[in-house]
Amino acid sequence: MSLFDPIRHYCERSGPGLFDEPLNAISNLAFFIAAYVLWKRYKQIPDPQAAWLITLLATVGLGSTLFHTFANGLTMLGDVIPIAFLTLTYLWTAMRRFLCLSRLKATAFLIAFAFLAFLAETAPPALRFNGSVSYFPCLLAVFLLAFFARKRSPQAASTIFRASCWFCVSLTYRSIDMTLCPTIAIGTHFIWHITNGWVLYLLISALLPKPATAANAA
Repeated sequence: MSLFDPIRHYCERSGPGLFDEPLNAISNLAFFIAAYVLWKRYKQIPDPQAAWLITLLATVGLGSTLFHTFANGLTMLGDVIPIAFLTLTYLWTAMRRFLCLSRLKATAFLIAFAFLAFLAETAPPALRFNGSVSYFPCLLAVFLLAFFARKRSPQAASTIFRASCWFCVSLTYRSIDMTLCPTIAIGTHFIWHITNGWVLYLLISALLPKPATAANAA
């Protein structure tokens, strides 16, 4: 299969045309809005990790928009690669800040996470949940992060836990998209984008220092 061959992974797409997934494309605004609000909130705080995470969040929105308009193997890579970078960067930063893990331990956990994600990708079709199985290790990781961060950073842990609960909701909408095609022609993937934009906003906002706290520390 060529990288430029059209693909159909979601219910809303009815053909290979540029505008055959209008809701799936437009709903990516959720990622750009989340990135913009985070940037406005934290642009006064010198935090390189914050800038990188917000940039990656916007890149996720761009990659997903391209995939849901052009929908081929090449744009699919442009969709999944930024997500992978954002996931690994977030987990690394969160483990270092909230759990105070050394670089060696954080790296070891990231390798274990990547291995678990690889195993998830080998799941049989009946257990892939419309491709959502690849996100299950992410869901597990953020739940564990919220649990282990609750003593050192209770406020952040609470926000991460809320994000985890919303992540369950967003994954549900992603998983049932093709199943509901016979009854809901537009599918539910666009709701995954909207709710996941909120999930990523919560996760990143939990990680970054509050402006007032940073000002007081100065």
